[in-house]
Amino acid sequence: MTAPIDILRYWRASLADGQLPSLPDKVPMREVAWDTVCAGRIVADVTKALVGDWQVSGNGKAKGNRAGAKGEPASVPVLIAPLVFIARHHHGNSGRNSDKPYAPLIVPAQMATDGKLSFDPAKHQPWMWRGALEPSAAPEPPLGSLDEFDAFRSSTPRPEDSDWGKLIEYTEGLCKALTGAALADVAIDGYDRGPAMVLAAFPPSSPSKHLIALADALTAEDASLPATLVSACRSGPLRPQMGISDRWDASARHYGQMGADYPLADRQRDAVHHLGACAEGDVLPVNGPPGTGKTTLLQSIVATMVVEAALAGGEPPVIAVTSTNNQAVTNVIDSFAKVEPPAHRQDDPLEGRWLPGVKSFALYLPAASKEVDEGKYHVARLPEYGEPLSGMPADMLQGEAVAAAEVSFLAAAGAAFGKEFTAAADVAAELGNRLAAGAARLRERVALVSALVSRRAARPDHTAVDFASWVKAEAAAAEERIAAHTQAVATARGEADAAREQWKMADIGVGRGLEELFPSGGGLGALLGWLLGFLPSVRAGRWERCRRIVRQVGIEDGPFASLLVPTNLDALRLHLDGCLASLRQRADAEDRRTGEVEREAGKAAAAIRARVDALNVEAEAWLSAEQQWALAAEELCAAAAGIDSVKKISRAELIARPDCVERLLDVTLRHDLFLLATHYWEARWLQSAQALVDDADDPVKAISRKSRQRTEERWRLMACLTPCFVSTLFMLPKHLQFYDPDGDNKNPPLTDFVDLLIVDEAGQVPAEIGGVGLSLGRKALVVGDIHQIEPVWSVGQHIDEGNISRYGLRNQADQLDEAGCRASSGSLMRVARHASAFVGETKNDPGIFLAEHRRCQTPIVAVCNDLVYANRLVPCTPTLSEPILPPLGWANVRSPSGRRGGSRFNAGEAEAIAEWLERHRGEIEQRYGKPIHELVGIVTPFSAQKGEIRSALGRHGIDGDLTVGTVHALQGAEREIVLFSPVHTAEDGGRPFFDRGPNMVNVAVSRARHTFLVFGDMRVFDPERAVGKVPSGVLAKHLFGRPEYEILDALTRPDFVAEGVAAHTIRLDSLEAHRETLREAFERATSRVLVVSPYLSPDALSRDDVEALIAAARGRRVAVTIAFDPELNRKSGHLKPACIEAAGALARAGAEIVERSRIHNKTLAVDDSWIVEGSFNWLSAVRDPSLPYARMERSLRYQGPDAGEFVKDAWREVLG
Repeated sequence: MTAPIDILRYWRASLADGQLPSLPDKVPMREVAWDTVCAGRIVADVTKALVGDWQVSGNGKAKGNRAGAKGEPASVPVLIAPLVFIARHHHGNSGRNSDKPYAPLIVPAQMATDGKLSFDPAKHQPWMWRGALEPSAAPEPPLGSLDEFDAFRSSTPRPEDSDWGKLIEYTEGLCKALTGAALADVAIDGYDRGPAMVLAAFPPSSPSKHLIALADALTAEDASLPATLVSACRSGPLRPQMGISDRWDASARHYGQMGADYPLADRQRDAVHHLGACAEGDVLPVNGPPGTGKTTLLQSIVATMVVEAALAGGEPPVIAVTSTNNQAVTNVIDSFAKVEPPAHRQDDPLEGRWLPGVKSFALYLPAASKEVDEGKYHVARLPEYGEPLSGMPADMLQGEAVAAAEVSFLAAAGAAFGKEFTAAADVAAELGNRLAAGAARLRERVALVSALVSRRAARPDHTAVDFASWVKAEAAAAEERIAAHTQAVATARGEADAAREQWKMADIGVGRGLEELFPSGGGLGALLGWLLGFLPSVRAGRWERCRRIVRQVGIEDGPFASLLVPTNLDALRLHLDGCLASLRQRADAEDRRTGEVEREAGKAAAAIRARVDALNVEAEAWLSAEQQWALAAEELCAAAAGIDSVKKISRAELIARPDCVERLLDVTLRHDLFLLATHYWEARWLQSAQALVDDADDPVKAISRKSRQRTEERWRLMACLTPCFVSTLFMLPKHLQFYDPDGDNKNPPLTDFVDLLIVDEAGQVPAEIGGVGLSLGRKALVVGDIHQIEPVWSVGQHIDEGNISRYGLRNQADQLDEAGCRASSGSLMRVARHASAFVGETKNDPGIFLAEHRRCQTPIVAVCNDLVYANRLVPCTPTLSEPILPPLGWANVRSPSGRRGGSRFNAGEAEAIAEWLERHRGEIEQRYGKPIHELVGIVTPFSAQKGEIRSALGRHGIDGDLTVGTVHALQGAEREIVLFSPVHTAEDGGRPFFDRGPNMVNVAVSRARHTFLVFGDMRVFDPERAVGKVPSGVLAKHLFGRPEYEILDALTRPDFVAEGVAAHTIRLDSLEAHRETLREAFERATSRVLVVSPYLSPDALSRDDVEALIAAARGRRVAVTIAFDPELNRKSGHLKPACIEAAGALARAGAEIVERSRIHNKTLAVDDSWIVEGSFNWLSAVRDPSLPYARMERSLRYQGPDAGEFVKDAWREVLG
């Protein structure tokens, strides 16, 4: 097993190796000639300016900067940017969020006050900003890839001495390896090349510096590592998911719900329950695809912890919600700020906050340098570098704020409870009592339902009433069975008595018989009897009398079976003794048997009576439970009246389905408990704040001290009002530091303090960042989706392999990869899944999978299900009524792609998208009542295409606020309509970039609420590849699944309307124009006609008399070729009869029929003189405009100098 400390050290090294920051902000940039830099010197005026900049920055006295004779520094650290680009503005928009120059390559150095440049090979090494290396979420165009950068660093020796020329040579080599061009020749389309720049500054610190410090603190400690970190390094899963009874127990401990508009979904509830069952150190992954309610889940978890802590009467919970990107962080803050009283409770005095100025349950902890709208969020700037606490928590403690808050709080409490309060402590006591009573009521409700559900499950064929009747019948039958047992005992006793009596009578009879045979008595008579006994007649008479007596008592065998007088009297006596013994034994046996019968009968009767008693108890309890439930159901339904989300749960349904109680409890009692707990902690905050005010002249300064005790007090005080603390993973370790003047580490972390660490969008968090960050929580909830956006890794494979070996993990490399721990390929979500506290419902999804999907239309969800989720997502969004666009759609846009720098672009796709969007903008905005930029997003795999699309949008009057970019552009957001520009064409060959894994397509599709449209070369999308789960194939299967998904009015040949070509192009916008063009083609052709029509229809041929037109053309020796797609014309594996009929008719007319799979263009080419491309299916489109399937068709007819080349391309595509 891999030791956690080794993994921690490996992660720490990965954090350090991934430091590729950008140039620092807010530092003046000075122009400099690159040739002078290569010569190792900065000109005098720039040098003077840089020294001044350094002194103004306050760093002039920084450690290591020895002052000169005049108090000036002897040297200044500088950062040189040899590549500087300025974005050109197109139609008022550059496509970037900033006008700051784009300077991706950075060379650190030291500059003497005379301008001479030097460098320390141990500290000064050039690097490329991570945002300039693909894959990247940055808006700037990439100059290369991380793999290329990694390969260069691994294969190219760094300068080992201070020879300035070697540093320049290394820098030139780095640029060449990434861009393919020398420094002087690098260019980016859409950007102007600016002069080199230099600024006076230390190399910027890495965003990961606080995580590195945290890792250092953990590895330096003698104590054991935090339990969550150990969990992250182990192999799981551990425990099976809860059974039914455990789930009801967990439900009884699910105390809080933040919102009262909607209840939790089943799988959200499972997540709450399983988190409650987690022990300290456990890691619970929640696999949450977009639209499955992660935000609602987090709110419920926070609410439950808030109530639990209030019931315990201890300290408020500290819950940290974090991620690596600010968008995910601010999405969480927004969700907590949007918790408003539901419509049906607007007048409820418990709703809202009772303290003025408190609006949210989340507190944002940004970096010190980050500007935040404090009017939008609750923000706290924690004590740092002698500065006290500031922001909302400090404002609440200023001046008379506490006294004013108390007045407001007591008034609100009085209005809520109908009585006057004079102190916050009294309100806290009142709230505590109500909380305890409410929690008890919740537990009673859940216990009642749990018992009722169990009873019903145990008796699925009964109701409580008919079960009671059945029990009565069972009791009557039981009495009959008991009577039968009693009768059996009586019978056995009678038989035993009879056997005993037989033995006794036999004993008497034998005695009498022997008396006859051997008379007893004294005197003469006896003597005479004895003497005469020798006489045969006397002996015979005596034997006859003896025999008769003995036989009368049942002894008839042996001597007594014969009339002959026995001669062996001893044998006779022995026989009689044996018979008597046998009879006695039989009597004894019957006695014993009777005892057994009595005992068994007693047991049986007791069991029957016990069963009947138990059945009676069960029946009475069930009837009582049903009666109680009927009353409770009426109360719950009354409490939930007016709540739309549960209005379908009637009293009758609730009685019939008690498990529905969870949904009603969410929006009633659990929400009430959360409100009570919220105000309880407000009361506790008032008590603590009043104590601070009483004990300190400056309460803010007092709470700002950084000792461990004061730091923990500060966090708990803030948690009373905002239990949820939101920060990036990069800053959270810094926020959780305290000051220890006696320790080796003066600023150690609070690693055993945060009650729950929640990491959102964990699929995007690199393993080394998230793994180290987990150590900050006592237990962790890791939320994300491994099938969405992957991390932007900062460590390449070569560097990663080196670290693996360096820390003795070579033999565990495969296990680390499987566990998702690798810095070059892993993610925190994968780490958490491997270390999950609970197994999943399937082996492929450890932890909890949120299945209920409430964002997208069902056909969109179907794509995602088919692609990655194995049909586990359950679409819950109703179908749109009267949609203006289909849920899925495609437009076949024929346009070549090109390469720009390290990226690709397709100008034709960009133009087609912008032109289509311009024409449909009014309809879309009118349908939704919002501006276009709030409704539409455009996604592309390539950064260069993003700029191309923005330029096209600008030409068509669409402003720059519309979201355009790679999948990262829609991170954490969605749009009603998403357009996808694939860029890749069939001519490009190879595998499209978006086919390298399912994530990109899954992200793009799942961001569309109502419509997902593809504008591109549809030959790239082959439905036959769906079997292998190739992303483009899966998407193709769904896109081509219905004919109405084709977008017919898109600009399919943008090159026909390009500058210099458009003058020779005619637009065909009507059915009649297309039909007339088809007739013209056959009638005027002199050598050949090509018709590419993916579908064939006999009706279309008949209505346009196509057969006669072909025959006439053939009569003039015009070759006619018809190409169609057999795959689009199949049903159940066979060509449709209509297609067979049409193809046969065309062939008989003289046309050559070509079957060509995956043709989506609709082409009409005549000789080498003109060509038509568009959306019109020439030989299948409905010819009657009044029919429901008639659609708006658009095509472009080109008849110009380049027509011959266009026609040749069309023939090549058909014939190969």
